[in-house]
Amino acid sequence: MNEIYWIDRLTSGNLVRQTVTVDARPRGSSDAWTSLPVSSAPVVLDEATSPYAAARLELSGPVPPAILDPTGQLWTVRVRLGFACDTLTEDQQVAYLVITDIEESNGRTTLVCASDEDLLSRAVFPPQLAETACPQNIGIGLIWAAISPKLSHAAPLTVTDLSEIPTTQRSLVWAMPYGGGDKPLDYLRALADTAGLWLHSDQSPESTGGLIVEVRRTPTASNALDLRSTITAPLVIEQSVTRGLSGDYASAILLTCTWPEGTGRAQSSGLIPAAGVERTPAVKPISLDMRPPTAYRTRLSAAWPTAQALANRQAQRTWEATLVIPGLPWIVPGTPVLTDWGLGLIKTAALNPALGTSTISVRPA
Repeated sequence: MNEIYWIDRLTSGNLVRQTVTVDARPRGSSDAWTSLPVSSAPVVLDEATSPYAAARLELSGPVPPAILDPTGQLWTVRVRLGFACDTLTEDQQVAYLVITDIEESNGRTTLVCASDEDLLSRAVFPPQLAETACPQNIGIGLIWAAISPKLSHAAPLTVTDLSEIPTTQRSLVWAMPYGGGDKPLDYLRALADTAGLWLHSDQSPESTGGLIVEVRRTPTASNALDLRSTITAPLVIEQSVTRGLSGDYASAILLTCTWPEGTGRAQSSGLIPAAGVERTPAVKPISLDMRPPTAYRTRLSAAWPTAQALANRQAQRTWEATLVIPGLPWIVPGTPVLTDWGLGLIKTAALNPALGTSTISVRPA
């Protein structure tokens, strides 16, 4: 996709016409896609949540007979956005999801859809699995390939490494244990946090599902999309900002890890201050369903890199801006942007094809 072309068209005031199509087929199948009659297809991408992508697709007609019960067969849906300007047209996949629930109310049907993290969140390592050290692989995807065969009753899922575990963090990642009853999703996210990487579902235009692991981008003046209101032809339709204590900001986190042990569950907690932060005291509780390394089973501390990384991240969230912009599908979480309040990364992107807009939230990097 020619991103610069579309920005030029938008800033010149030319109209972009949008259409949305939604198709479905059984997960893992190579059958032809079945078109769905959709009247509303908002898609939300959120870097801080698992699943990373979600949608509530309201149907304007009956559900195809084969899609009756997600407990009987998983179906994949792909949401595609088509738009045209001047003589150029584009059609791009903006979401690749699975149907998790079907809601019927007052004659209307809504497909509740989520990305592949949802499937992984429903899996556990089997109870009989003994605690095992992490295999010595240089990528989290490679680690997953080694340990995923030990799962039972879990949907097949691939994890692709777009970035390797940094050399300085490998021994820490390899030392992280897992065991029976642990949630694989929390474990993989903890591995990524320890490595300084970002784990999320693949929502690229060519995606066929699965998760990816990549480095979080650092916004600079040269790589950021300029969304300031002071430029000659601003892209922003509406904007607001919140600075304060009610958002994601925290100077410390109260971290709690819970995991199966014997016939019950064990728990370890600790107050983890952000490193080098001299700001208004504010504590944010965070809970993980995973076992920490042995040294932190009694009390969590900032010496555990995963805990320190989580605390440091929250301390950077001193403001959050909300902007409404034209609905271009390549403006997604992790995109560097320049706002009236400084450089940041897109945290969430809610694409509304019916309005032709995206509502994004931006946070400091």
